[in-house]
Amino acid sequence: MSSVAPKAKRKPDCPMRPLHWVKLPDIKVANTIWTQEGFSDANVEMDTAELEKVFGLKEREDRSSASLERQSSRKKATEAVALIDMKRTNNVQIALSRLKMTDEKVLASIKDPASSPMDEEQVNLLLAVQPTAEEIEMVMSYQGNKAELGRVEQFFLLLSEVSNLGPRLQALQISKHFPGERETLHAEVNVVRAACKQVRQSKVLMKTMETVLALGNYLNGTSNRGGAYGFKLSDLGKLVQVKSADNKITLLHYIAKALYAEKKENDKDKLAVLQEETKDLEEAKDFSMSDKKSELAKMGQQFKAVASQVPDLETTDSLLTLVSVFVKDSEQKLKQLQEDFADMEKLLKELATWVAEKPTSGPEDLLGPFSAFVKALANAQKDNIREEENERRSQLQNDRLSSGVLGKSGKMKQQSPAMGDPNMMLEMQLKMAKRAEVNERNSAAAKNVAVAVTDDSKALAAQQKSLVRQSMMKKVNSQAGLGVKMADSAASGALFAQKRAARQSTAGGGRKSVTGAAAPHMMGLKDPNKKPPMGMASLAE
Repeated sequence: MSSVAPKAKRKPDCPMRPLHWVKLPDIKVANTIWTQEGFSDANVEMDTAELEKVFGLKEREDRSSASLERQSSRKKATEAVALIDMKRTNNVQIALSRLKMTDEKVLASIKDPASSPMDEEQVNLLLAVQPTAEEIEMVMSYQGNKAELGRVEQFFLLLSEVSNLGPRLQALQISKHFPGERETLHAEVNVVRAACKQVRQSKVLMKTMETVLALGNYLNGTSNRGGAYGFKLSDLGKLVQVKSADNKITLLHYIAKALYAEKKENDKDKLAVLQEETKDLEEAKDFSMSDKKSELAKMGQQFKAVASQVPDLETTDSLLTLVSVFVKDSEQKLKQLQEDFADMEKLLKELATWVAEKPTSGPEDLLGPFSAFVKALANAQKDNIREEENERRSQLQNDRLSSGVLGKSGKMKQQSPAMGDPNMMLEMQLKMAKRAEVNERNSAAAKNVAVAVTDDSKALAAQQKSLVRQSMMKKVNSQAGLGVKMADSAASGALFAQKRAARQSTAGGGRKSVTGAAAPHMMGLKDPNKKPPMGMASLAE
């Protein structure tokens, strides 16, 4: 590719407003419209005075030194020569900002990776923005002042000092990521190999497949689908579609219940054993044969690319030491990975033949249905256990209601829970413990209230007793006083009667005593036959 001579530049008499276009490199304009005969901007007549008047920038005379410095830097940036495409320039500048290394540091790390090592991310960034041969030639063929080149052009010019830049960066990249990728792929291959063996060796899985085949043949009866020797692995997903007559369970739930019911005392749950015997199926089913084959082939090519550089490196080059160590360490491990990969393919083909599937079937087709079946079977077992627990609770409740005893109030007395159900016993014990705790708190509170009430009642009773005693004493004293008054009155009456009788005896001479038979008129009675009043009779007597 030929280059044209740099075009002469015209300097205006004052700063002008810039036009931000992408300038084509001189190396790219050869044999184009821009350089064809008769085409030249020198043919255009311009009124420079008018241009400067309209598009010129007037400088202020009172600018500060800082402002002058900023405008000077902007002017310098504007005048930087851009040879690389603007989009490409932006991408490279973003990568360089993430690189966080000076250009000199980058150059030293590429030339001497042992003394100035870079991490894998930095090497990847350099590989992503490494200049092409055309870009290197473009910056190297620039005949102007190279100090005027832009940031990206300066960086590419610096990298042009490294011979075989691309292969060196590639060797550094491979040496850093190759070991990790190889180990990851090897582990995935081993998982698939183990899963293939687990399917062939699991006794519980074989027993389960026999059960599925027997039940399916029985359900299909004499139809065209009956009397089968086997079935497609993808049909394992159809077991959940076969519903019972009452639509309560599926054929998958029935199989899970049958396997679970066969558990003997002190034996492990068969479904748990099945999950343990096929533990690698879930991870192995996602292995993509085509993708992993391509990855293995790429790793082989990368290894060869690094190993091929050994003869071309100088003995004083530190990259030679790194590459030599890498080749020695990775050669045998890569060979072992390739052998294990081939063994995995062999196991998959044998498994495909064993289950009557296509020989080209991959892990997704062979191991995927088994993995989904085991997972669905375990979920069906959980559903069965949950349903059995609900039925036991419902039956226990019915038994308790039917065995209850009616009391005088007509309500049914609750009986003790069934002793054979540890779950119910535990539940009832917890309820009884909580109820006892509540009763104990209520009893303590009632006891405190009763003690307070008793103390108040005793005080009130003592007060009432004292009041009654005082009332009785007053009454007794009152009655005693009344008796004394009555006795005094009686004594006074008798003395008065005696004195009166004595006076009458003295005054009347021979008249009879008042104690004798007195005439009626003496008693103050008009009728002699009429009895005297009670008071008078008493006095007469």
